[in-house]
Amino acid sequence: MFKLFFTASLLLLLISCQKSPDEVLERAKDNLDNSSFISYKHSGIFPVPTGKIDTITGTAQFRRRKNKHLDYDFIGTRKNSDMVYINGELKQISHKDSLITYYTPEDLEKEKYLFEDNMFIDFGPVGLLDEGKWSFVKDTIISNKRFFNYFLVDMDTVIKGKEIYLEKHIFINTATALVERYERRLFHDGENAQFIECSYTDYDLRKDPVELSYTDPIQYTSRMASEKEKVFLLSEGLEAPDFELKDMKGNTIKLSDLRGQKVLMNFSMIHCGWCKIALDEFNKEDFYFADGITALYINPVDSKAEMEKYLEKFSVPFPVIAEAKEVGKSYGVSGYPTFYLINEKGVIEKVFAGFKEEFINGLRK
Repeated sequence: MFKLFFTASLLLLLISCQKSPDEVLERAKDNLDNSSFISYKHSGIFPVPTGKIDTITGTAQFRRRKNKHLDYDFIGTRKNSDMVYINGELKQISHKDSLITYYTPEDLEKEKYLFEDNMFIDFGPVGLLDEGKWSFVKDTIISNKRFFNYFLVDMDTVIKGKEIYLEKHIFINTATALVERYERRLFHDGENAQFIECSYTDYDLRKDPVELSYTDPIQYTSRMASEKEKVFLLSEGLEAPDFELKDMKGNTIKLSDLRGQKVLMNFSMIHCGWCKIALDEFNKEDFYFADGITALYINPVDSKAEMEKYLEKFSVPFPVIAEAKEVGKSYGVSGYPTFYLINEKGVIEKVFAGFKEEFINGLRK
């Protein structure tokens, strides 16, 4: 009888100690907000359109310090690149190029995108918990640990008849009140377009501040951000730079050989969502280019091998030129998609960066 009473009492005690989803979420926020120093290891699985899976691993450290751009200093590391932001100054370290780029506070005022589109912040617990209202979905068991799953809708819209829906999910360990998993679920017309999964381990949270330090790799070249090569799109009215390259079918494409007809140069890359939306428009059965327009798909970023895999899954209804780095550079292309419309005399008639329905419709017959 006593054993039964003790068991029932223990069960009631355990139930009474269980935190509600709202309490666990608030505790998770408090854990980070009340820590002057935060560090963890991170890993992420990023599917790409060709079917390949990119795995990214690294570390992140945050030191609470109010400044003009953020509420903290941070150091983020990955295999190919690191980012360090301390005392209002930022530096990017490219291990691939053995290059360190330094940004002054004045540089950062001009290049705020470095914080607005930052993988270490946008795909990490510190940035995620600062986002909008998270809603509880359910509790679940992962690796014998209990988690509360929360989500928010980041995008729910229709673009050119295609339904774009993006959910973000975080999974908080109910025992530690720490975010240990993040999922970014993107759907196109209800179908899985891309699921990104990230995990966070080896947390170290401290009440007392810890000054961050980073030792620059030896024998790396250094430069100031102001010394970076400036890239500008060519202006309308200029003669289009000529080039001669082979397309993916082995045919030689020389721009000057196309004089007498208009040429649409569609600069794109594999990982660009808006590039794919533009291709979807060109692939529609009722899409026909206006008379006299010849289109070229030019990819300055991806290799021919990557492009071959892409073409196995997706259609590009005009000649494809891959590994066109120098062509992209000569046209000042730094973002995708970028479109150049060259007139019959080889002069740039229109130039447009990004996806715009009006521009695409202006190419129709």
